[in-house]
Amino acid sequence: MEIANPIYDAAFKYLMQDDRAARLLVGRIAEMEVETLELRPQERATPRDGERAESGAAAPPPLALFRMDFAARVRTAEGRGRTVLIEIQKTNAPTAVERFRAYLGQQLCSPDNVVVHPSGRREAVPIVTIYLLGYDLGVSDEAVLDVCPRVTARRTRAALDADHPFVAGIHHRSHIVQIPRLRGRRRDELERILSIFDQGATPVARGGAHVLSIDESAYPQEYGFVLRQLQRAAAEEDVRRFMDGEDQLLLDSVSLGMQAEYERRRAERAERQKAQAEQALSRSIRHLHSLGQDAEAIARALSLDPEQVRRVLTGE
Repeated sequence: MEIANPIYDAAFKYLMQDDRAARLLVGRIAEMEVETLELRPQERATPRDGERAESGAAAPPPLALFRMDFAARVRTAEGRGRTVLIEIQKTNAPTAVERFRAYLGQQLCSPDNVVVHPSGRREAVPIVTIYLLGYDLGVSDEAVLDVCPRVTARRTRAALDADHPFVAGIHHRSHIVQIPRLRGRRRDELERILSIFDQGATPVARGGAHVLSIDESAYPQEYGFVLRQLQRAAAEEDVRRFMDGEDQLLLDSVSLGMQAEYERRRAERAERQKAQAEQALSRSIRHLHSLGQDAEAIARALSLDPEQVRRVLTGE
């Protein structure tokens, strides 16, 4: 079966616009029963550091970080119904932690993420983050990592069921999918569902990395609608066109990165050469001074300002 590669933003967005597929992926990764899922307005992507346009320049092309936010009505493992904000961030390259923190901070401070009860009491909506990483963190061989707040009594170290707005409103659960670690792994239901992201799948010759050929029989049969949504995405001209654009943006990003690295190294060489020249000049001034020449004589011999010579000799 041929499907659009969901590691591309265009294909992933097309997939997540299907309510059943979105509820399945979010629910299985976050281990919640998702009753309703509403896509909220969000910032689609941001350029990597150092790629922002200068004043008056054209907007920078690279898309390094793709985000989707959902307002979800979920039922927890304890059977409690609640509203949570599901934040999904997908990146194909290591991104500065500060950028994840900045976006999370925006969500924590947003008045949109506050529920006002009939009594007038205000309560912060809990946030659950899902990170789909196109790279390996190097901390575990596992494909999916859970980071969940755990409340304990300090003296006894006993775990507490502290489902209180103070805890849920400030601390948050996080789920990390290391996409490279999915390669060839189908050990449980979640890994079989996430196998659509497996970049070890065979690319279709005419589609390159845009279209993957997968074994439909290895995918959970009851979730075949996910594959069909990605199959439709592969046939959509707009999706294919945007994936072509993403490839070009990635090439542009690499080119910009190489140019920035070249400029950085050139500036470092210039600084080193300047420092070496200053050191050589200082040695010459001190050598002439050791031979009995005063500052004025040294300045005339080296075509320098006498004050510059004095600063070297006095160590200022």
